[in-house]
Amino acid sequence: MTIEQQISSVNRQLNELSLGLKKDIQNNKKLKRKASRVLVRTMKNLAPIGKTGNLVNSIQFLNLSRSPDVFVGPNVRKAPHAHLVEFGFTHWKDGKKKRGTPFVKASYDLTKQEILNNLVSEAKKEFEKWGKKLSV
Repeated sequence: MTIEQQISSVNRQLNELSLGLKKDIQNNKKLKRKASRVLVRTMKNLAPIGKTGNLVNSIQFLNLSRSPDVFVGPNVRKAPHAHLVEFGFTHWKDGKKKRGTPFVKASYDLTKQEILNNLVSEAKKEFEKWGKKLSV
């Protein structure tokens, strides 16, 4: 089973726990945020620092209230150019291509195993609190 599938499995079990115990989904969101803090730190370290530093300063947990999942990335209001830095672009005047610096994907690839370990650890604490067993 791949790491992405294991993360999905733990997420699914957490959501089932939340529904089964009629708990507020925010508790699981807090748990997922706690497990993903390493991603925020790594992404900030890998992001290129420009003149203003807006890109690095904009990296945060993104608040998508309708989703039970946690999202990390640059806030587009603070750094609307983040996608250009990540993927690169072609300048519209002279046609010169600017290569991207893929800091978002690179940070996820570097930390996904640690995120999984943190998520399993935090989930086990939550399941133990309720007398449940987590199967991974």
